[in-house]
Amino acid sequence: MTLKPVKKRCIGPSRRLAKWLRLKLEAEGIKKPNHWLRKVFGSFVAVEHGMLASSRALGHSTIVVTEKVYVGLPGGGPTAHVI
Repeated sequence: MTLKPVKKRCIGPSRRLAKWLRLKLEAEGIKKPNHWLRKVFGSFVAVEHGMLASSRALGHSTIVVTEKVYVGLPGGGPTAHVI
């Protein structure tokens, strides 16, 4: 018995959502929306749960990589624009 991958059912809707979100953020003047969203997510997790949790959630090899990117972002980082 072979199992069908669950992912196939949600590829269409998730791609449409990603495209819609990318177009909306580009309309707001954000040049690289995927990178911007990743930084928002990483910043939020770092503030709420700590740098180690952020490092693991983002898949960084070490916490040092996360600290270089998310510590000391100007203006409070991307989450300052969202909140």
